[in-house]
Amino acid sequence: MTEAPDHATRSENVRRANGVLANTIAKTLWLAGCRRAVVAPGSRSTPLVLAFAACGFDLHVVHDERSGAFVALGTGRATETPGVVITTSGTATANLFPAIVEAAADHVPLLVLTADRPLELVGSGANQTIAQHGMYGTHVLRAYDLSSSSTIAERHIEARIRDGYTIACSERGPVHINVRFDKPLEIDVPENAALSPGRERDNTSIPRSSSSRAAQPNALPSAVTDVDAVVVGRLATRRDIAAAHRIVRALGVPTHASITSGVRDAIEGDVPGTALLADIDSILEHERLAGALLGDRVLWLGGPVVSTRLGEYLVDAACTVCRIGSAVGDGNDAASEVVRLPLDSIADSIEVAAEGLSTNTPRRQEALVLARAVGRALESLEPPLEARIARSVAASTTDGGGFVLANSSPIRDVDRYVRALPASRSYCNRGVSGIDGTLSTAYGIALTTERAVTVLTGDLSFLYDSGSLSAMDASVRMRIVVIDNHGGGLFDRLPIAACDDHRDVFERCIVAPHRTDLVGVAVSHGFVARRVETIEALEAALRNDVRGIEVLVFPTDRAIERSARARYRDAARTALASLEREHRGS
Repeated sequence: MTEAPDHATRSENVRRANGVLANTIAKTLWLAGCRRAVVAPGSRSTPLVLAFAACGFDLHVVHDERSGAFVALGTGRATETPGVVITTSGTATANLFPAIVEAAADHVPLLVLTADRPLELVGSGANQTIAQHGMYGTHVLRAYDLSSSSTIAERHIEARIRDGYTIACSERGPVHINVRFDKPLEIDVPENAALSPGRERDNTSIPRSSSSRAAQPNALPSAVTDVDAVVVGRLATRRDIAAAHRIVRALGVPTHASITSGVRDAIEGDVPGTALLADIDSILEHERLAGALLGDRVLWLGGPVVSTRLGEYLVDAACTVCRIGSAVGDGNDAASEVVRLPLDSIADSIEVAAEGLSTNTPRRQEALVLARAVGRALESLEPPLEARIARSVAASTTDGGGFVLANSSPIRDVDRYVRALPASRSYCNRGVSGIDGTLSTAYGIALTTERAVTVLTGDLSFLYDSGSLSAMDASVRMRIVVIDNHGGGLFDRLPIAACDDHRDVFERCIVAPHRTDLVGVAVSHGFVARRVETIEALEAALRNDVRGIEVLVFPTDRAIERSARARYRDAARTALASLEREHRGS
């Protein structure tokens, strides 16, 4: 039986309209410079998948939309250009939310393409007809709603897609593009849809990050250059990291660089001319010592720091805090002065202004000598086992590779106990401090480089995202080191951990112990995995080349770890108290 003429005509019109919409979106993003997209399986997104495949995109299929969004987030972090994720309609769109929230909070460019039903079906009671447009609220920079049933011209579709891409790049965050398709979903694609590099459009007009003209030296607040110490928080781009290096070198004062700043990455020891303050938490336990090192005027570059204690100090201390390059929503209202200029636009001015200052004042030289003495004293102490694991893993990273850190203990231990990283870049989903999506994000980063990516994670972070292992290509070079303390070991540092009255609830509901064989989980997905139980065995395994995806599980004991951390704190207090007395008496 053949279709009635009116029905056949309608189907052909719908097919043509779907094709124009999907092909224009794919072509526009290709011309803007996008080359890969993450796809979660589904039906309603068929036109987009066909168009992106025909255009030549490298498509990475991830079964779970939540994981897929984090993979796209990882590509966005590594390339500093928008990662792209494509999903079908319904609950698939809701599963993207965790990665969208992270991208918004941590200023990661991300394009979220969700397929949808025609507008007239929304709320009709039919399957998968939730209201998708606007569902992410204020967590996206912009939300577009495009429909193949409208009479919108191809040039207007292109303009909106380019606008979304530009916003994601310049304002650094997620953009939602909701795309409505009617049935039939199978479209025709142009025979010449695959575009050669020679046909790419010149995209120099698309800003990759916010920029501004360089500030004039005489326009800078005195606290910017006449400072006693520098604190470097989270930095999102290589340009900002390079600028922060220049500023730190120019000022030549004691500096704490958060591990999320990138200033510790790919450097040998101290930045020339200054002294890096690691383990800032131990230093801040000694009021006089902290005052001698941080002084009366602190320059804060970038976003938040990992150390909660340092963040509180910068808010509550009597010192003047001047902040540069901080993004809206990064808590910059806590600073005494805020200079809203990108770091790279102000680095030249600081270097010029710093040349006119006396960098050899007794105060500065004394602070640098003291900072280096503090560093030597802390480095001589025996850290707890999990911190030693963090040091060994950090030391194994390679220049040109990436180092991905899970939240909770791993990020804190690396921030506190590791002075410098061989890795060219460290990453962490620190925007909302969630442990979800760690493995997916790392995989997204690994897709962008031929170098090996190293992941340091806790057992709960590994379990939360273990479903993403099923979508990983075993040829990608990624080493995952899991510290397995059978639950949330970080929570042992909370006050409730010392309350005997709540011990049962604390253990069962907060620590949340598990009995999962993590090695078995990895092996079930076809990856090489094994347990290592000593630092020596770990370091031997880390010396081997990474040939694919491998998992090393290092079991630790929470009770032993608690005791070791207590011993380290006591030893650090004793060592720094002695230095504090010497400084006070000098």
